[in-house]
Amino acid sequence: MDDERRQAEKLLKESEGRLSAVVQASPIGITVSSVADGRLLDANDAALRLYGYRRDEAIGRTVAELGVYADPAQRDEMVQQLGPDGRIDRFPIDYRHRSGSVGVIEVSGRVIELQGERCLVAMMVDVTERRRLEAVHLQAQKLESLGTLAGGIAHDFNNILAAIRGNADLAAEDVGRDHVAAQSLREIRKASMRASELIRRIMAFGRPKVEQKAVVDLSAVVGEVLKLLRSTLPAGITFDTRFAADTPHVLADAGEVHEAIVNLTTNAAYAIGHRAGTIEYRLQPLQLSEALAQGIPGLEPGRYARLTISDSGSGMDRATVARIFDAFYTTKPVGEGTGLGLSMVHGTMRSHGGAVTAESSPGKGSSFHLYFPAAGQKALHEDDSVPTRSVPAAGQRVLYVDDEEALVFLADRVLSRLGDRISGFTDPAAALEAFGAHPEDFDVVVTDLAMPQLSGFDLARELRALRADIPVLMTTGYVSAGDEGRAREAGIRELILKPFTGDELGRALDRIAGSGGGTVPPPGLT
Repeated sequence: MDDERRQAEKLLKESEGRLSAVVQASPIGITVSSVADGRLLDANDAALRLYGYRRDEAIGRTVAELGVYADPAQRDEMVQQLGPDGRIDRFPIDYRHRSGSVGVIEVSGRVIELQGERCLVAMMVDVTERRRLEAVHLQAQKLESLGTLAGGIAHDFNNILAAIRGNADLAAEDVGRDHVAAQSLREIRKASMRASELIRRIMAFGRPKVEQKAVVDLSAVVGEVLKLLRSTLPAGITFDTRFAADTPHVLADAGEVHEAIVNLTTNAAYAIGHRAGTIEYRLQPLQLSEALAQGIPGLEPGRYARLTISDSGSGMDRATVARIFDAFYTTKPVGEGTGLGLSMVHGTMRSHGGAVTAESSPGKGSSFHLYFPAAGQKALHEDDSVPTRSVPAAGQRVLYVDDEEALVFLADRVLSRLGDRISGFTDPAAALEAFGAHPEDFDVVVTDLAMPQLSGFDLARELRALRADIPVLMTTGYVSAGDEGRAREAGIRELILKPFTGDELGRALDRIAGSGGGTVPPPGLT
């Protein structure tokens, strides 16, 4: 009998030993703690690593003494959440590592009685990374929803701007250069052009966009950013700009470069905080030799325009600088940044054949250097003077369709001055009916893209089904990546962006009149 008891005790000890080994080897943190005061009675290696303590430092101390809960009240809340059977399932807790870093764990377990004391046997899973990715995904969904909302608002506002700019052009033509109101009309026109560019950026927000590169003057792009951001940044932040006159112009998508500069400027402002500080913008030419180019990954020897954006903020240590261009990496608190801004800047510079580098040290601010390959020509600047009508009267019969009444009225006035005859409609279905009744009465169709009932693409297909050779010109405030194929399929001859001038519309109609029966690739889509 004694032999059987000793054998049973031996087997029990071996079983306990195996169980203890399994618990210690588990990658999931397992603890046993007193329900009454949170005193840690036992913990496996994974739990100790989670908190950053050795066993002799942790066992016997309360969680409050160890400071492992970022918010001590969460422990009391967890105890209150214990079910009738003493169970807890995936209760989230913000924990603090001994080093000071914080994260999130989910606690599952149940209460048992050990030597007359109620104890919580808890299993802890570190979900910090999962929670971060969920937050990033949620932020992306919010941005997508915001982009949809902003796009709808911007579309309507763009139509209003088109009416403002078009009527200002007509009024400027009516009064002439020497009239007392001429200067005011020029300012209205310039303001509407700036607003239009802003609207195009809003409409591109959160949507796939077609890269549209042109030769640009970087000093002008920086100037637009500073105008846009001046009123949104703390009053204590000063802008300091120094642009070398001989800086070459560059081939770039002005919208993407604008976005990159906005990202760097807002980051600089964040680093400065509520203190007084300065953000400097330096633009200068740079000739990269082969030796210098080797020190900047991705660059070839040659002539560049270098834009340097520096701040007097808190700066970064070497480890942070090494990771700042990583996607989703951010030093900002949760809810204040996605970690995408600088990775987007890096991607923008690569897509432009350039590069971005960073310099920083704690307490001494940061500098970002953007290298743009020089273009072989100068940027074209739109004439700010009162526009003149240079398009000859073509005498075309135009079917003009736009759901915005003000734009149909404006087009009637503009094209009538050019010698065209206009039949204007705000209802695409009514326009289709009128065309179907007398398809030979029209030489060309101008239609908006975004309209109720029938989109511009749908209307073009219906019109061409009635008369295959009718030229169609489309107007829109935004061109998305998928519009090229749809435009070709619908037989669109040309596309112009709102708001456009009377000259631009007249020249587009002249191009269509002289293009024969072939389809002209819409500008900006090829």
